[in-house]
Amino acid sequence: MQQKTETRRTDDATPIRIAVLACTTMAVQGIETCLAEKAPLCVVGGYTWEGLDVAETEIEESGPDILYVFDAPGASQCITFLENMAKRMPDLTFIIQLQGRMKNQEMDYIQCPCVRGFLYPEDDADQFVKAAGAVMRNERWLRRSVYELYLSHIRSSSGNRSSGTSTRLTRREQQIAFQASFGISNREIASKLYISEATVKLHLNKIYRKLGIKNRTQLSRLALRYGEQD
Repeated sequence: MQQKTETRRTDDATPIRIAVLACTTMAVQGIETCLAEKAPLCVVGGYTWEGLDVAETEIEESGPDILYVFDAPGASQCITFLENMAKRMPDLTFIIQLQGRMKNQEMDYIQCPCVRGFLYPEDDADQFVKAAGAVMRNERWLRRSVYELYLSHIRSSSGNRSSGTSTRLTRREQQIAFQASFGISNREIASKLYISEATVKLHLNKIYRKLGIKNRTQLSRLALRYGEQD
């Protein structure tokens, strides 16, 4: 089951422009073939990691909405590339196809705001269509287990900084903390959860007190530190 966190755009009839990045030309061609007839997708280019220097410029010129990253050679190299592309193309969104069975691979990438979704070896083209539609509406496409793990980290990251105060977040506080840590505005959170903006602010103040922090920036840092553990 996927966990969605926010809502934004898009007309379902509008083509979603996809570029593919994989380790081999054969993999790129296979993915392009699988996605070619899946409306509303429109594949605008395929690239390999070996030709990355050229690919960066060509991806920028082709103007995709989503870059589908398949079988990345390593999280560190991939994240550096994603961050560079996000600077060059601020509206570009990334979906990562994770390979193998390494536990909690998502946590290597979740610190990148531009990475909006994750797919897995068992996911097919139809699942990609669903993920693409979700990220184009500015939702995150995460498995519930990943969402819960991320929230668990937010709860535990700061330890017991607030002396005499429980750091356990309520379910509503978890929902708000998760969204706020990704920079979603109070207004957007309120709209998504069907509560007032004032209520969001009230919950955020409680979250800050429980975690011994003062603002959203510190909340995000707590969450992003997950990648440094284990």
